[in-house]
Amino acid sequence: MTSHQDKGWNTKDSAVLQAFHDSFKTEDSRRVVSLPKKENITLPTNRQNAENRFRSLETRLRKNANLRHVYYTHMLDYMQRGQVEVVDPDEKQEGTFYLPHHAVSKGKQEDIKWRIVFDASSHERGAPSLNDALEMGPNLLPELFATLLRFRLNPMAIIGDIHQAFLQLQLDEKDRDLTRFFWYRVTRDDEGNYNTTDEVICYRFTRLPFGLTCSPFLLSASVRELATTHKDTFPTAATLVDRSTFMGDFVAGAEDDNGVIAIYYQLTALMRKYSFPMGKWASNSELLTNIWKVGGLEIKPITQVLGVSWDITRDTLFTDHRDVTDKAHEGPSTKRQLQATSRFYDPMGLMSPVLITGKLIFQDSWCRGVGWDELLPDDLGTRWSNWVKLLTDLLDIHIPRWVGAS
Repeated sequence: MTSHQDKGWNTKDSAVLQAFHDSFKTEDSRRVVSLPKKENITLPTNRQNAENRFRSLETRLRKNANLRHVYYTHMLDYMQRGQVEVVDPDEKQEGTFYLPHHAVSKGKQEDIKWRIVFDASSHERGAPSLNDALEMGPNLLPELFATLLRFRLNPMAIIGDIHQAFLQLQLDEKDRDLTRFFWYRVTRDDEGNYNTTDEVICYRFTRLPFGLTCSPFLLSASVRELATTHKDTFPTAATLVDRSTFMGDFVAGAEDDNGVIAIYYQLTALMRKYSFPMGKWASNSELLTNIWKVGGLEIKPITQVLGVSWDITRDTLFTDHRDVTDKAHEGPSTKRQLQATSRFYDPMGLMSPVLITGKLIFQDSWCRGVGWDELLPDDLGTRWSNWVKLLTDLLDIHIPRWVGAS
């Protein structure tokens, strides 16, 4: 039995991983990746579908100045970084696929960030999508729960992430026409200023876009391959990469300041081998934090660790209730409003004694057959209002990150 099978992978997953390693190639210190394709699936072009959806997007852009600014900024950034390139849509018809796109926001309260999502699940009626034609590949990610628990095992902790992780991987030339999309032509004047015109043209990715079903596998496989290749040069970082890197996020710890400092320098040097720029560093080590400050890095007192709020100064974990309470206060108390309970993110169950009450109220509404837009019965409405009021106290509940044992 192979090590792949020991991990519960099937023969297909093992073959996909082996094909990834067999295709090893780098360009300009970047790992070149090919999209793993399923056999016996013919992928027709979805150009008409993409054109229709782009016309709908144009209407939204004309009506929303903020959305237009977000789009123009992000698309220009892709171009300036060389992550996309212009292509003639009529140059090639077979083996092409177009990615419709839209903007989504992510974050909490004042820290809201936008990104462009490219839809690889788009397809013409009765035809497969790009994601249908791609292999997902084996899951190489460590368990989220276990990663967060390990984050609590050492006195000193350190986190960081790969900036635009997927887009740091070079997409093989032969696969780029599967990532075409429509956008406006961007010109540059003699003074170096960029101008987005009204002319719609075709682009394609030169790097691996987020949103493909195989993207998480290709990123994880590249990071693990990098660590394995350089484990003798960077033993500390290489050992941690496999179990401490979730997508592009790195979460680890050490016994003392020297330990996290060693992790920082080794990991930074290791990731540079594949042109993975590390950022968003945070640590409860004052010594390491001072090193970052001298280097001009911005240090925030509160950050997120795989979605969990971490007060670095106090070295505690806590839950921000505002996503739930803001939603709970919108409109009258109906069953639909109870869905706000699902907005709580508590992967370690730290706030379960509090959150279980809201879930029980939701369960009772189902048992009583309350309709989605029906006002809650008086007793349920009172329980719900009282529970929502109590949630404001969650910000005062801080749980030590370090459990006090290694």
